[in-house]
Amino acid sequence: SGSGSMEFPRYEWEGRIADLFWGDEGIGQATAHMVIEADMVTIDRLDVASDRLSISGSGQVAMNDAYNAEVALRFSETSVDPYLRFVAPQLSPYTQAVVSGSVRFSGELANPSNLGVDITIDRADLKLFDYSVRNSEPIRMTMVKDVFQIHSLRLAGDGTGLQITGSANRLTSALDVSVNGASSLAILQGVVRDVRASGNATIAARVTGTLEAPEYTGSATLANGRLRHFSFPHSLDDIHGEVMFDASGIRLDGLRARMGTGGRNGGGEIAFGGSIGLAAFVPGALNVTVRGTGLDLRFPEGFRSI
Repeated sequence: SGSGSMEFPRYEWEGRIADLFWGDEGIGQATAHMVIEADMVTIDRLDVASDRLSISGSGQVAMNDAYNAEVALRFSETSVDPYLRFVAPQLSPYTQAVVSGSVRFSGELANPSNLGVDITIDRADLKLFDYSVRNSEPIRMTMVKDVFQIHSLRLAGDGTGLQITGSANRLTSALDVSVNGASSLAILQGVVRDVRASGNATIAARVTGTLEAPEYTGSATLANGRLRHFSFPHSLDDIHGEVMFDASGIRLDGLRARMGTGGRNGGGEIAFGGSIGLAAFVPGALNVTVRGTGLDLRFPEGFRSI
C-alpha cells in the first residue's frame, strides 16, 4: 500500500513465501513487513520458520549506490548441518548441529570490504554420531575489512576441552588459526564418514599459509584410542603415541596401536611410519608404512593370497 505526498511517497509492503528453498534444502515459510520512504527501506519484521529453524530480524537499507545497511538477525534452535554440507560435503551424514544466537550486518552491502559482520553464538549443540559436544561460553566471530576473526570459540564434551582462535583474510586467503587443548577422538566421527572412534588426544597445533595452501605445525598426543571403519573386520585398539604436523601433513612415526586378537598373547602390535598428506585440509597423498607382530586377523570368506 502507499501513502504520503507525490513528492515524498511512503510505501508499505507485506509478503509471504510459503516454501522457501536454498538449493535442495528447505528453509520454510518466510514473512516480512517493510516500509519504503525517502530512499530508505525499513524492515520492521522478518520471520523465517520451519521445523528445522527459527529466524527473526529487522533493520534498514539505504537505496543508494553503496546500499548502506544496519540489519540484525536472531536465530533460535536452528539446525545448520544441512546447509553446512553445501560448503563441506565431506561431513558425515550423522553430524548434527543446532545453534542459537545473533548476527549483525553494518556497512555497505554493495562493497563487502566495507561491510562489518558480528556473529555471536550463545549456544551450539553438536552431535557427531553418538558423541555430543557444545560451546562452554558464547562463541564470537567478526568480519571487518575482509578479515574473518575467531575471537572466542571453546568446545566442551566428555574428554574434550578445546580452544580455537585465529583469522582468515577474504581477499588474500591468508590464514592463522590455533587449536589447543584436549579432544576426544570421537570428534572424528563428525568429519570422517563410516568411522567409529574413541580415546583421547592432547593437541597444540597451528595452521598458517593460505586457504588454498595451508601450512601445519604442532603435535597431538594420543592415548587409549580406538578406531573402527564400518567396512573393515578389525578395529585399531590401544592407539597411543605422538603425531606431528608439518609441511608434509601428518607424520605418524611415533604412533602405535594393536589389532586383532594377538594382543591376548602379547602380540598384535602395530607401528606406523610415514605421513598422510593434507591438501586444503583434506587427506590426500598417502606415504604410510605399517609393521605388525603377532597379528591374529580375520579375513573375509573366500579371501586368498597370490
